[in-house]
Amino acid sequence: MLKTIKERLFHWEKIAKPRQELDVKCFCLWLGKSEEQIISEYYSIEKPEMIQRWRRDYGSLVRKWYEDLTKGTKVYVTDEKTKMRKVKKLNVEVRKYKHNSARNMAFNVALWLRETCDKVIFDKKIPPPVETTKVEHEFIVEQLKRMFVVGDVEERAILQLAVNIGFRIEDFLKLKRGPFVRAVRQVREGKPTPIEIKVFTGKRKRVAYPQLTKNTIDTLDTYPKTKKTTEYLFIKNGKNQPKTERQLNYMLKDLWKRAYPDAKEEASKIGFHLLRKYLYTMMFKVKVDAIARDLIIGKKTDTSRTTYIQSGGRQLSEHFLPVLPYVELGEFIAVQPRNLEQQRQREIQLTQALKWALDKIEELTGERPTISIPVKEELPTPKELAELFNGNNNKENEKE
Repeated sequence: MLKTIKERLFHWEKIAKPRQELDVKCFCLWLGKSEEQIISEYYSIEKPEMIQRWRRDYGSLVRKWYEDLTKGTKVYVTDEKTKMRKVKKLNVEVRKYKHNSARNMAFNVALWLRETCDKVIFDKKIPPPVETTKVEHEFIVEQLKRMFVVGDVEERAILQLAVNIGFRIEDFLKLKRGPFVRAVRQVREGKPTPIEIKVFTGKRKRVAYPQLTKNTIDTLDTYPKTKKTTEYLFIKNGKNQPKTERQLNYMLKDLWKRAYPDAKEEASKIGFHLLRKYLYTMMFKVKVDAIARDLIIGKKTDTSRTTYIQSGGRQLSEHFLPVLPYVELGEFIAVQPRNLEQQRQREIQLTQALKWALDKIEELTGERPTISIPVKEELPTPKELAELFNGNNNKENEKE
């Protein structure tokens, strides 16, 4: 029996997606049993009629769990010492789910029971899915750049990296610091961008080869210095735990509201997965090779074709170059204004400072120089001011 249980668990390990594993974990905690206990319980039954009863019982439990999810369930576990029930905090969100979400979670558990034990029997069928008419927001690069401007250090790092690599949200949350710290060091030592790193996605079932741009490297060179060293790249509440899906989706909606205060209602159409769609769409737009697209963001690709391309010496970074205008969101500055109003006030102050400098030069020289390139956000030094003047006329006059 023990061998059978291990084989079943290994089989599930091979086929399960990260979302399905989280749903099973949540169900087991709600039920108060471990995965091993449930499987062992099934294989300890000898009589066929008892097996049929077990299937019906678990079908009813899955149905009850679905109902609790739609009402707003809490997951409880029993403390072995005190024998008291207490709420268990999970990486998955324990909250009130909509019908379709709760239904998908219930069927993920039913899939687990079918693969590890046997098909469950539902006495009461779970209602069919509800057709949704939700329209998703389609990003353009100008919108993402504006959202980047209003973000703080952490928000900019998350947005820039998410647009750059196009990962699924569950894989993005599990990103480790190590590969990115090494990439930053290599670029600082002279390696050109975009620089390729290798990341295992979907429980190490698939390898992605994201191409990190200069903007992303600059962002990741500064952002980690504001946080303590942890295993994960983006953590919640200063703990060595990855942020939750809900936090990332909320952050993205909040960035939109701050960037476009007159179009806040559009935030309801925005989700983190749209950044993955955006990158894939831009790669399609600039005609990046189909297999290269899949390799970069970690989509399933035929192994024989993948091996052929890599052994042929074609660099993915070369394919990614035409995409750079669509994923470079802006120059990264460590200290940024929090919102657009602060940005406007800062621009006014810089404009006034430059006007004062020009008036002063006109008063001293009798000539008012013109500016040939855009003004930088930082106050220019006297040397930088001199280089902005057309032809450096003042210096030529001094030589004469």
